[in-house]
Amino acid sequence: MIKKLDHVAVVVRNLDSGLKSLQQALGLPEARAEVRTTPAVKLTMLPLRNARLELFEPLDRESGQGRFLQTYGEGLYHLCVEVDSVDNSLLSLAERGVPLSDRVGRSVPIGKIVFLPPQAARGVSIELLEKKTPDPAGPADAPALDAVVLAVANLEDATKTFSKVLDVTPSKVVGDPRVGIRTALLPVGDSFIELAQPTDPAGPLARFLAKRGEGLYMLTIEVKDFESHRGHLRSKGISILERETATGRPVRRWGCASNCMTRRPTPAAARWRRSPSVPSTTARRWRTSLPRSMWSPSISRMCPPTVHSSWPTACRSTRRRPRWRWPRTG
Repeated sequence: MIKKLDHVAVVVRNLDSGLKSLQQALGLPEARAEVRTTPAVKLTMLPLRNARLELFEPLDRESGQGRFLQTYGEGLYHLCVEVDSVDNSLLSLAERGVPLSDRVGRSVPIGKIVFLPPQAARGVSIELLEKKTPDPAGPADAPALDAVVLAVANLEDATKTFSKVLDVTPSKVVGDPRVGIRTALLPVGDSFIELAQPTDPAGPLARFLAKRGEGLYMLTIEVKDFESHRGHLRSKGISILERETATGRPVRRWGCASNCMTRRPTPAAARWRRSPSVPSTTARRWRTSLPRSMWSPSISRMCPPTVHSSWPTACRSTRRRPRWRWPRTG
């Protein structure tokens, strides 16, 4: 049984600069994090309120992360869900006909893990994690991981696939012709996996799929206080673009696209079931970008717009992960 979305892995060229930039963007203290080094990677964890971001700096060009960095540049790499039992989860997945590369989990210091092959989840690498002991709660004042957005070519097929892999019930499929997308939400603990299919063949999401194929698309980060967070970004010299509409063009940050937002309290159990409605015209959209001097050549182009239209009270800021050569929008 799935407990929650534990972490999302991000591949960066330099661990120190990537960590500092993320801490600044998310409003976290710029404290030195614990760094672990293996023959293949250096990695560290950045705690959020309900999950973590795992940053990788490849040391071996022939490792999976090294090849990914060479091919696509910095960006989202895989997502990890915590389960009660890895071995029981593998048995259940096999019974549901999900392709598997391993039939038993691998023991690690924190417990047991296993990776599902990308073909099992439409190009997304999913890690199952069974922990020996639960993690301490994340910082109460830190942002929270609201959703991981996946780009898919066929929403109905993708919904069936992820429902079978994650054993969850999705929300109904909704669409907004003004944005040119259709979406469905799958609850994973107190976060969501959001599937997004383009309906506009000339739109940024369609171009993303044409160049990259299905896979991890962006993160949605929830902040507690929009005004305070906006002031923090400005104090750090991070440019902000505000819009008074529900559409906007997210900016990538060393490959990690983020959509920051605040919303009025809504029961978690009811939030994803609520029928989406047209966003309020007063919902403020904003995005942040790093100074151009901090961009790497592989991520110097804009990413597709965010696709959330289901919460009219949301104030969202969009930043997209470098879509590993993602197309510029507009």
